[in-house]
Amino acid sequence: MDWSHADRDHTAYWPLVAYTGLFLILSIFKDSSQWIWRLISGVIGVLAGILVLQHPLQSAVILPASIVFILGIMGIVIGITSLIAAFEG
Repeated sequence: MDWSHADRDHTAYWPLVAYTGLFLILSIFKDSSQWIWRLISGVIGVLAGILVLQHPLQSAVILPASIVFILGIMGIVIGITSLIAAFEG
């Protein structure tokens, strides 16, 4: 299996994640409501961007798997909240 293209495919992802995290942190100064969640999300975004930059081959395997996991959890949560909302009326 040729993994040489994996470095090039996912190195473009890290700036997006890192910049998103940076902008989340900077948005705290504009609107301070829920600042702790923005700070946590921003720090996680910056760290994720750095990790993808440092380990592009592993991120090529981990990112799709983690996205599927997150989408599965989101589907379960949305389904449960929809059922609760349906029974509440």
